[in-house]
Amino acid sequence: MAHTALTHETEVRHLPLFQKRELAEILEVQDAWKFLMSAITENESGEIKFKYSPRHITIIEREARAKPELRAAEILFEEWGTSGRKRPTLQNLMDTLAQLQLYRAADFVSMNILGGAPVKRLEINLPHEIQDVLHDYEKAETLPIEANPEQPECELVTIPYEELEDFCGWNYREQGKEQCIGVGAFACVFKASIPAINNGEAVAVKRFHSGNVNAPRQFEKELSALRDLNHRNIVRMLGLCEGEHKCLVLELMENGNLEDSLACKNRSTPLNWRTRIKIALDAAEGLKYLHSSRLIHRDIKSANILLDANCNAKLADFGLMQEEVRPAAGSADKEEDSDDEDASSRTEIAGTSCYMSPEALLYGKVSIKGDIFSFGVVLLELLTSLPADDDNRTIR
Repeated sequence: MAHTALTHETEVRHLPLFQKRELAEILEVQDAWKFLMSAITENESGEIKFKYSPRHITIIEREARAKPELRAAEILFEEWGTSGRKRPTLQNLMDTLAQLQLYRAADFVSMNILGGAPVKRLEINLPHEIQDVLHDYEKAETLPIEANPEQPECELVTIPYEELEDFCGWNYREQGKEQCIGVGAFACVFKASIPAINNGEAVAVKRFHSGNVNAPRQFEKELSALRDLNHRNIVRMLGLCEGEHKCLVLELMENGNLEDSLACKNRSTPLNWRTRIKIALDAAEGLKYLHSSRLIHRDIKSANILLDANCNAKLADFGLMQEEVRPAAGSADKEEDSDDEDASSRTEIAGTSCYMSPEALLYGKVSIKGDIFSFGVVLLELLTSLPADDDNRTIR
């Protein structure tokens, strides 16, 4: 039988089985077919209405579970393509996918099925302030960052704990409270001036909790990481205290962390768009440096992006960092999800849940992709000034 060329007016029900299955596989990712199904409309007596309700989506899901040989999207194509007075065409399908910004699926229809060009992307109207900053960067020959990403080498200074007690005011409860600038699960951070370090200028002293059984391990991991890292967008270690009481002496980041700055904590001034874009670039440079060294941070979040007096951003808190695991070439031991593009490994679930990718949160999967997902959440925070996690937020 002669092959019939597919056109924009070809009805969805006439789509060849192998192409229908490939498209269904694309729409299975994060249940994108549900978005498609909920957006499908029909014209009844001149009035446009949504064709399917949440109940219909549930029915499709049940049928897919009962027929494991079929994907939910395939069942949707069969139902949509064979119902109604006017059958949907490939043009209808492609337009709906593009409107939903399901561009991978829309491009598959346009390019792989119809042999055309990629679909037109939705134009995003950015605020004028962002457009002005991006325009300035486009005019510049290079991005406004230093050519040499490394920081000047400095010799690590070992400080006895007794001296740190005096410099940080730990022997005096009220003074210690005043100098405390941060509290975490494994450590507290204090502001201090230590004559033997940083020419006596203020530094940050990170004291690990002696009562936390996991704190010593976190100290060793962070110490090991900071000894090897050297980049302008990675917080720098200046000294340490080993022994019963474990402390790290780090450069002081005067403007605290990004999370507090976005929340205007302590009545700080809101960050302007130029500063936000600069922070995003700085954090991306730091992350790029880690990934180029095959290192995965595992806890990228706004609270772990610190800002100095000039709002230069640096990544911090490397207690969860680990090296990327690359599978052995030709390994026969493949997991069912081994088709991921970059290497990944499985470990105990750790990190901050609202920043974690689904595979990291559900299965403890660790990969460079997970860091990039977390950085995307940070970018959303920079754009919206909304916290990543807010129990009181109303979903609209």
